[in-house]
Formats: sequence, structure tokens, C-alpha cells
Amino acid sequence: MKFAAAGAGVVFIERADELDEASLVSKTVDNAFYSDIRRRLLSQGAKLLVGPRGTGKTHQMRFVYQECVRDRTRPAAIFSSFSRYVRLEPLLKTSRSAAMVFQAWVIAKIALSGRALLHDLELPDAQSELDFVACFGLASDAAEHFVSLIESRGGKDIAPPDGLTLGALHEWFDQVLVRAQRARLIVLLDDAALSMTPEYLVEFFNIFQDLKSQTVSPKASVYPGTSQYGPRLHLRHDVQPINAWLSVEDPAYDETMGRLVEAWSVQLAALPDGVVDLFKYAAFGVPRVLMSLLRTFIEGSWGTVQQGVNTVIEQQVELMLVEYASLAQKVPQFGTVIQAGATLFNTLADQVADTNRKSADVRQVIIGIAAKDIHTLEARMLRFLVEVGFLYPMTSVKHGDERTYLRFIPHLAPLIYRRAFQHSSGFSAKDQVAFLKGENKRQPLRFSLSKLLPDVQLHLDLSRCSRCTTPRLSETQKFCHHCGAELINQSAYEACMALSIDVLPITQRQKLALREQFSTIGDIIAAQDPATELRSFGLIGQRRAATIAEKAQKYVDEYFS
Repeated sequence: MKFAAAGAGVVFIERADELDEASLVSKTVDNAFYSDIRRRLLSQGAKLLVGPRGTGKTHQMRFVYQECVRDRTRPAAIFSSFSRYVRLEPLLKTSRSAAMVFQAWVIAKIALSGRALLHDLELPDAQSELDFVACFGLASDAAEHFVSLIESRGGKDIAPPDGLTLGALHEWFDQVLVRAQRARLIVLLDDAALSMTPEYLVEFFNIFQDLKSQTVSPKASVYPGTSQYGPRLHLRHDVQPINAWLSVEDPAYDETMGRLVEAWSVQLAALPDGVVDLFKYAAFGVPRVLMSLLRTFIEGSWGTVQQGVNTVIEQQVELMLVEYASLAQKVPQFGTVIQAGATLFNTLADQVADTNRKSADVRQVIIGIAAKDIHTLEARMLRFLVEVGFLYPMTSVKHGDERTYLRFIPHLAPLIYRRAFQHSSGFSAKDQVAFLKGENKRQPLRFSLSKLLPDVQLHLDLSRCSRCTTPRLSETQKFCHHCGAELINQSAYEACMALSIDVLPITQRQKLALREQFSTIGDIIAAQDPATELRSFGLIGQRRAATIAEKAQKYVDEYFS
């Protein structure tokens, strides 16, 4: 099977934000790697928790929040998620006040999370509400209504309340500390990797910096590779990164992944020898993927162990393909760059697999790409591959003048699928694991992009005229040079809203029943009371209607997560 950027979809997998408090605690691993993450989240100063999807960023932040609620010796903590930021994306195309609305939305979200903290500490709600009104000049219900309108209508025709300012937010922080009887506050901002809207990302991190004070320490979770923090924020100078992505080269990798399996209570007694350990490496340091691999294997019906392992690994590579391909839908101007990244990864995986098949003694999983070939679009291509977890970035190395190499580890699942670590004609999970745990070749495989992509010319894909489909000449072009029609920039969020309800994971009968009134996902999302309106059509019951509304909401959240 070849890795290619084609096709797209969404797979719903259990997430940390869906776990209750008891389950979150029971599924938390307390070894050195994860304990260090939590220690740094609790510490003073601004921090960025960095890792691709599924590495446990939300899990660690939620655990720290719960720990601060339970333990009065800890600092006070606020936890807020910004996963629905993309709903404000259309406003960037239509309003000059988009940044102002976005800022008010962020402040409202953080302020309401402070209100939630006081409630979780079981402090009197009446006094908390009085303090909230004193700081912001509006009730918490009004702030919640503003957030709800923003997230359902994207900020269109909505003026932000005057009281939602950074100054008022800092006054609120002071009140929260007094009421909680704590000396300092950590502000945990989850899903802060606003990669689909770089304009908002810069604005977000301007706010992030302004949250810092002697008593307030902001922390934000971001993706590796593509997050851009704006001119005011300098990584390692203004803010320290925390790595949430465990490298397969880490000496504690096997032990850490094993602890995760134990914590999630996966039934492993009947699994053949070596299968669990092979899946640990196929997960490539991502706990969510490890649980998915094990669950799929356990629940499947396989003729042989080889068939089961190969099928599960193949499905995982296909899911990786789906996630990577979806980037081209979300940022269509980088379609050619993303497709080139697929070609690059294919070539790298073939080269690394071939090298390992020829060596029965020493494994080779580190590659070096000559830095002299890396320009703006080439760097963006590599960052896309890092963001979705296909390449694990390592420190660069220099071998003399003009011989600097960027180093990466390619994802092991496609290599396992290519039988890179199987040196016999048969199948043995145990033998592959033994090879993976063995000595690594000291010098990386070295490549130049000109040889890996000899016939590829990277360029941005400018959107076409909606009337005559002629490509525009520049991103700033206002009118079509062929037919004269006004050129309107495409909204990724609106494109998602226009998707048919056929993409939702519901039955065909339900789709037929709903189609007369709800033809697109946007029709369901825009409904004032989706569950009630869904019940009005197709004889759909109350519980089923609520489930369909939740699935539509979840589809959108996962699509842009």
C-alpha cells in the first residue's frame, strides 16, 4: 500500500475531554515522563505543551486542573478549551472587527472558566456571581450567551460586550485568587493550536502574553511544526516548550507505553507473544493510537496472527492518510505542498524500509535532509508532516560548511507495514520487536530534497473564480482578470458547513428521514434547538435526535481539531 494524499473522512475516537473525573484519574500514568509534564504545567512562567493529536495534551491539562481543585496546596487553576475557534473563521472574510470579536470571545471563555473553578471549589455561587459582575459589568449568563452566539453564528452581526477586556480579566483573576485562597493562578488553555486561522493565532498569543503577571502563569497546548506565534512571542525566550510527544528513541519508551496499556485496563492475556510490543512501536508515541490498535485487534476476528496484525497496521496507515489528506481541504492554498509531502514520505519510507531489510544487525530509523534545499514552501511541507505525526523532529546536525541536516524519525507504522523490520520470509511480531529494540546505526540516512522530489515544483494553489473557474493571478487580486467577477476568498468553515449530512455516522434511514429539512451539516448546526427540530422530521425520537445533533457537532469539532 502506498501513502498518498487522497480521500478524506473523520474517525471518532475516545478523547480525554469525554472522560469523567474518576476515569481520567484512573487512566493517568504517573511515571517520569508524564510526571515531568504535569510538574511543569504547575510551575510558574508561560509554557507551551507541544505534541500532535492524541499525545495526551488535553488529558494532562485536565488532570492538573482536577489536582488543583482537590489539593489546596496547589495553585488555583483555570481550564478552557478553544477547539471551536474555527467557527469565527468566516468573520475574517467579512468584517474588519474580526480581531476584536475574537479577543472578546477568548476573554469570555477564560472568565467563564474561572467561574467554573469557583463552582468546583464549592464556593457560594451568589458571591462568585457578584464578583463576576463587578469585574466585567455583565452577568455570567450574558457572557455564556455571547459565547454561544459566537460559536453558532461565527460572530456575524454580534457586537462584543464592552466589559470583556484584558484589564477586567486581570481584576477577575485577583478575585478568583482571593476567593480560592491561593497565592497564584495557572491558566490552562487547551486546543490553542489555531492552525486553520493564522490571523487568530497571532491574536491569541498576543492575549496569551498579556495574561502573564507575577501571580498568573498561562499554559497553552499547541501542535508541533505549524504553530506560528507572531512577532511578540519568541519560543524559549518568552515561553518554554514542554514536549508531550514521547520519542521512540527515548530509553523509557517501552516502559512508558506499557504503563499506558496497564492504566487503560486493556485485556491482554489472550494476545499472542510480541503483538502488544509491536503495536507500542506502531503507535509512535501516541497513546490514542496505541489504544485504537489494541482495541481493533482484540475486537477483530482473524484467521491468523499475521492477518490480524497486518490488517490493523494497514487500517492505521489509512487513518493517517485520511488525517493528512484533510489538511488539503482545510488549507486548500497548500494543496500542492501537501501532495508533495505525501510523495516525500512515500519515498523516505521506501528508502528506510529497504535499508532496514538489508541489515539484520543494526536498525536505521533516523534520516537527515540537507538544509540547503529547505526554503519557505519546503519548510512548510515538512511542518505539515510533523504536525500530523508522520515525522518526529530531532535536533539538526552539522557536518562541515553547508552540510547541515535536519533530522527526523519517520512514523514506524508505515515501515512495519512495509516489513522493514521482518528479516525472515515468515511473520514474527517478537522478532520485529527485538530488532526495533536493538542498536541504532549512529549516522542517519542522508537525503537531499532535490533527489527525493526531482520533478516536483512547489507553489501555492490560488483559489479560482466562482463564476468562470479561472485561477486568480495573486492572493490579493479583487476581481477576475477573465470575466471581471468579484473574487471571494473561500472559508474553510463554510466549506465544512456545506458538506452533505451523508458524511455523518448515522444510519441510511435516518439520513433519508432528515434530508427534506436538513441537507447539510450547516443546517443542523445553525438550528436554534437542533435536537427539538430534528424530532419534528422523520419520526425521530428524543434520544436519537439528541444523538444526531451531537454527532453533527462532533464531526465539525473533529474535522478542525
